[in-house]
Amino acid sequence: MSQIDFTYLNTAAENNKDIILKMCSMFKQQVPELILNIDNAYNNKNWIALSEAVHKAKSSIAILGMNEQSERLRHLEIMSKQSENINTYINYINEFKEKCAEALIELEKKMKEL
Repeated sequence: MSQIDFTYLNTAAENNKDIILKMCSMFKQQVPELILNIDNAYNNKNWIALSEAVHKAKSSIAILGMNEQSERLRHLEIMSKQSENINTYINYINEFKEKCAEALIELEKKMKEL
């Protein structure tokens, strides 16, 4: 299943290939930092920092139309802000990493097509 909604991406970029390429490049650059910030906050058990890092990640993936993952991160953001269901955080984090890896592969293919 595709992680990125390219229809959404094309609409958001008004089918402008340069804008699409910029959005793809920005996402590729942001992912390692987003993951690092999320991992650091989790490993330090700093749930407020985790909530903030997840909020930032949620915004980054939403622009690519990754709505399902964005919604999952919204749940994690709310839970971590309130320090609830701490034992589930790692599942959300691992899923985010997996979906980002899949999205990066999709972006590589898309960027070659443009």
